Amino acid sequence: MSGPVTNDLIATDGRRITRRAVERGLRINIVAGAFGMVWVAGAMGIASTMFMEELGASGVVVGLVVTIQQVAMFMQIPAAFVADRLPARKPFWATCVMTQRMLWFIPAVLPFLFAGRNSVMIWGMLGVVAVSSLLAQTGTAPWFSWMADFVPERTRGRFWGVRQSMTMVAYLLAVAVTGWLLDRFPEPGTPGGSFVGFSLVFALAALAGTVDIVIHLWVPEPRPERSAVRLSLLSRALGPFKDPDFLWLTVAFGSWTFALGVVGSFGMIYLKRHFGVEYSHLAAITIAASLGAALSGIGWGRVLDMVGARAFGGVMLLITPLFGAVWFFVRDLSVTVSLPSLGSLSVPQPIFLLAIVNLFAGACYHGVALSHFSLSAAVVPKEGRTIAMAVHWTCVGLLGALGPVLGGRVMDYVEVHPFSGALPTGTAISFFHVLVLIQVVVIWVVTLPLLMRVRKRTGDISVRLLIANPLRTVSVIQNILSVSATATSRKRADAVRRIGEKGAVFAVSDLIEKLDDPAAEVREEATVALARLGTPEAVDALVRRLENPESDLGPQIARALRECKSAETVDVLLRQLDSEDRETKAESARTLGEIGDPRARESLLGMLRGSNDAKLVTASSEALGRLGEMAAVYDILPRMKKTRNPVLQRSLAVAVGDLLGGRERFYRLLMQEQESTGSGVTRRVDNSLRKIRGAFGKQHPELCRDVTRRAHDLEDAYERGRYDDAAALLHDIAHVLKRSLASPVAGGYDAERLTIGFWYVDLLHTYWPHEEFGPHDSIDILLGIHFLTSFMEALNVPSKPFSRDATSRP
Repeated sequence: MSGPVTNDLIATDGRRITRRAVERGLRINIVAGAFGMVWVAGAMGIASTMFMEELGASGVVVGLVVTIQQVAMFMQIPAAFVADRLPARKPFWATCVMTQRMLWFIPAVLPFLFAGRNSVMIWGMLGVVAVSSLLAQTGTAPWFSWMADFVPERTRGRFWGVRQSMTMVAYLLAVAVTGWLLDRFPEPGTPGGSFVGFSLVFALAALAGTVDIVIHLWVPEPRPERSAVRLSLLSRALGPFKDPDFLWLTVAFGSWTFALGVVGSFGMIYLKRHFGVEYSHLAAITIAASLGAALSGIGWGRVLDMVGARAFGGVMLLITPLFGAVWFFVRDLSVTVSLPSLGSLSVPQPIFLLAIVNLFAGACYHGVALSHFSLSAAVVPKEGRTIAMAVHWTCVGLLGALGPVLGGRVMDYVEVHPFSGALPTGTAISFFHVLVLIQVVVIWVVTLPLLMRVRKRTGDISVRLLIANPLRTVSVIQNILSVSATATSRKRADAVRRIGEKGAVFAVSDLIEKLDDPAAEVREEATVALARLGTPEAVDALVRRLENPESDLGPQIARALRECKSAETVDVLLRQLDSEDRETKAESARTLGEIGDPRARESLLGMLRGSNDAKLVTASSEALGRLGEMAAVYDILPRMKKTRNPVLQRSLAVAVGDLLGGRERFYRLLMQEQESTGSGVTRRVDNSLRKIRGAFGKQHPELCRDVTRRAHDLEDAYERGRYDDAAALLHDIAHVLKRSLASPVAGGYDAERLTIGFWYVDLLHTYWPHEEFGPHDSIDILLGIHFLTSFMEALNVPSKPFSRDATSRP
């Protein structure tokens, strides 16, 4: 939760907010939030809905309890405009919200002041909800703005996940106590019944809510960023909508809030009216949902940080409507549940099913909320954030306010005009089934498409990638959690390697952290995994480490960068050719060759010509071969002939072969010859002769017969070890082709390659410096065969004369 914290947070009093102060403030925020959730559970949960139901309020009036709260969000804009002009947001917020929480002592005394006057209590309750909501919304935008500035961006998702989990524990305990208290006293409509249970719940909620505000005062407040230009309230309110992301996010979650409001608390009314469940039963399903949210919070926060809030929210929106299907399977019967310590309990079947489903539904609905928090903090601009936050939440609330009204109207209408049919379970079709279907349609048809119009942020992955292979995604997340969990260095290294192999781009930030792992094998695997992922963020992290003189990962990073072959790394790799570390220089040279950027040619030639280190000579030669730098042949060939190291000789020969006949072809030929002398040469000669006969057999039959005869003689001379004769035959075949063909220009063979290739064949026979190079060996002849057969296989139809001067060395 702590994570990296920026060092530039300045408090409203001008003092610097230290990392320790930030971490302490985050912990205090969670404790305060736990008391706040006790207030939510008591004031805005089961108690308020069922209080109105016991008073005989209609469905529309019950819906108004939620609608009023949503409509009150319009107060965020003028309140934010005022708060944005204040030097500090916290005092303004605390004054508003402290008053709001204390108002909830009023519902606690309404039954004693207006006993038997239900209509007065209904209007009194609506008045408390209205004034309370206005004050709450007055403080909402300053609080969100304050938190957006205070919570470190790097670990924002993780923090909100931990906070939601911890506060949900308090919430579910409060819900349990609420249900117990309401059942402890007889219901008001029964003989001897009273509203004492409701009064106790409201009073405890008001007390807990007040404590929340007092504790919150200890959280530091960073100095808000003010807009340099003073605009009118209207201009500042409309300004954020110039960003399309702000618009789409606001409308998307407005429709989400609408969908939630359509169902709202009507499920509890449905269960109470049609199945006669107790308050403790209603508390149980609420607790199950809260428990699911609490258990998932920490994990969801980490997953959100990995995949991005947009993708995470999109997946959650796909899943959440599916849980509504449970309402179509409820029946009016009981289920016996055996518990080890409590014995057998008889539970209404709807409560049993909903308690199980709500464990998972609570987790997913909680995931949508986390996504909303994270996206709103990311999308809303830092400058003038208080106003922008107010505009966002106001619009979300106003759109959502229509949901409870619609839900209440549907409930009242269907209760008066009930459906005649029944579900396959035998349960009558009710108003609530209609509400569930409306919610599903709104989420899938409106909310999800709108959210997908929000642009992906850096490091985010697409929803399609997540849902295309969910098992792979889950596997990657498990590996990421394994990396973060306490484990042996070997297990961590294995998990890091698997992440890279699976191409999990959403794990980049976690892998970057592992570049500083205490275990070298973990750091090295993280290097390879990041290079395989190859995102800009991953490449940038590797480049920074490569340029850090204190890093011990220089060779590993230079090698790993071959995986992504990013042109962005060329400059830093060129600088590493001057490194004092021999391994880093060699690996950088090879990687430059793999990338294939022509900017590296001069530096690699300089490295080849200026070094006597076999490793550096090999690395630069290989790189130049892959780059197609033909002039390097004149530098590599003498080193190949002078070395007494057979491994170095073959490595340099491969570099020359790459230049004379294309990448990798000579390497394959050399390997074949090492296994069985003549096997590779025979195949290459046969292939080239077939190409000659197919392309020129009708026009030049004598040429084909002559070349075929000499080629077979060449095979025989090579296999018998008569390398001088083989060199002469190579020279003869080359000159026969040049004399007989008008333009022996082949595909993939530019003039420079042809010039150097024919020069090498002439060198073998005519200009071979025996004193300097010694006698011919098999590799010398094999290179000549490689060039000539590659050339013959690539020949095109002749078009114009070819200059005999091409045989001379430039």
